[in-house]
Amino acid sequence: ETYAVQLEQNFGGTEAPIVITGDGLHKDPVEEGRYVYAGANPNNWITFNNEEWRIIAIESDGAIKIMRAKFLENKAFDSAGKRTTGYCSSSNNGCNVWAATANFDNHSDLNYGIQGTVDKDSELKTYLNGEYYNNTIKTNKDYIQEHVFNYGAVKMDSKDIAKIIEEEKKYSATSNVGLISLSDYLLAIPDRTTCYNPDTWYIMNSKCVTNQWMHHAAEGAGAERLWTLSAAIFNNGTYEVTSPVMNVFSSGKIGGNNASSVFGVVPALYLKPSVKLSGSGTKEDPYTLPTKVSELKNKVGKDGLVADPNTEEEGRYVYQGANPNNWIKFNDEEWRIIAVENDGKLKIMKSNKVTDKVFDSVEARTTGFCGLGSAQQNGCNVWAETENYINGKSSGKVDQDSALKTYLNNDYYNTILSADAKKYINKHAFYYGPCDYSSDSLATQVSQEKAFDAQSNVGIITLSDYVKANSNISQCGTLRMAMNYTVCNATNYLYSVDAGATIPTLTTDSRDDFSTGYIRSIRHTDGNIGGTTPKSSFAVYPVIYLKSNITLQGKGTQNSPYTIVES
Repeated sequence: ETYAVQLEQNFGGTEAPIVITGDGLHKDPVEEGRYVYAGANPNNWITFNNEEWRIIAIESDGAIKIMRAKFLENKAFDSAGKRTTGYCSSSNNGCNVWAATANFDNHSDLNYGIQGTVDKDSELKTYLNGEYYNNTIKTNKDYIQEHVFNYGAVKMDSKDIAKIIEEEKKYSATSNVGLISLSDYLLAIPDRTTCYNPDTWYIMNSKCVTNQWMHHAAEGAGAERLWTLSAAIFNNGTYEVTSPVMNVFSSGKIGGNNASSVFGVVPALYLKPSVKLSGSGTKEDPYTLPTKVSELKNKVGKDGLVADPNTEEEGRYVYQGANPNNWIKFNDEEWRIIAVENDGKLKIMKSNKVTDKVFDSVEARTTGFCGLGSAQQNGCNVWAETENYINGKSSGKVDQDSALKTYLNNDYYNTILSADAKKYINKHAFYYGPCDYSSDSLATQVSQEKAFDAQSNVGIITLSDYVKANSNISQCGTLRMAMNYTVCNATNYLYSVDAGATIPTLTTDSRDDFSTGYIRSIRHTDGNIGGTTPKSSFAVYPVIYLKSNITLQGKGTQNSPYTIVES
């Protein structure tokens, strides 16, 4: 019953079946209600902090214990001379106790044991819960559960896993980050009969190694061994009693070494019982945690998210490329994330057209600016009502919104968007200033667009949205360069949303003969950025801004799009 509740809670109802032998999730042989992943490569991969981690266990309290899939760096468990009083005064090679405690008793019942006060945490515990926790963990930090880590000393001649766990549990400390324990490592081996013998630990025969996933964290150049939390006690006089710590060789065998040795650090931590995971746990489709919108910025350099190429928009990030991981399910439809704004809001665009509409009907607006030039024959190219719209030599009042703005913020907003979707929409400024056709500066182009703006719930893309979506910025990063559509099409996902359609933008054409009756559009038959009359029928792709306080689940791929899980 406990297990069923945990699956429903943590895995969203997806069953991760218990196995008896081989790779998978096993019942913990000691602790009732606890489950551990064992085998050569079980489906326990999870993305945490935008890195590959692996699930060690589902605890009886519902917390999920995870460890980094590769070692972080090499560090001493405790450098020589860092702790020199009480119990630690007996050591010249670093002290093997993880945390400060009133009296650490390292099997003083044996003639080689010792006990005494430990007045400081180990150097490694201090680092992991200070610099590492504060500065390196940037994403998913809110899902970390402060938890007990056990660090009692284990005798090298212990043969009973229950006894080993009992020895570890003699001492514990609550913290955000720790390391694996010796029992974590042993429980990840399915063949417990053969591999729980301490002689086998040290030798760790090929059967034990090949059937155990955890030691792979030490693979690759740089990590000779991995630290555990467990102090080691030897009875052969090889080591000082207060110095050795259990560690895992990159070969898979288990041994002990002085705390002052420099070995691989693999952080371990617990996720809150309430966390809901998505994914299947394979390396290709790892479990993922909900992500706050603000944490998407930590994915810069991944999934197609980059700093806004206009350096004057610091703190803003845009998705680029042929098919970045920016898919999001909204209003039960497929949308794409255009940008993460500097205030944390998400700018998104529907990936399929809603309908075909004109930007502005002929003679719908005929006064002021809209009565000038070609506006009366072609429709007026100004998005929103404004006191004085200026485009080149033409200027004047615009006394009504465009037909497309009216449609999107009335019929579309009121009848097509669901009530559930609307609660996540943030009314926002949409920019619609004219853009210089010959501009070679992206900063200038954006500045021109921002000369005019209107607050609304729904809009469409700007020309700069389209230009910035191209990952080939060196060749396609301004309006003039983006005209080279034979080069630029292949690296711009906004080109591929609906081949054959012509997509309007909010940006008006600034050429003298087009200044009142033409808007910038993207012709999807070839990707050409041209000037098109507002009276033309366009494919309508709504654009909205989502609130900054929402939380997303998923990977951003088309098969696993982001979904909003809470706000």
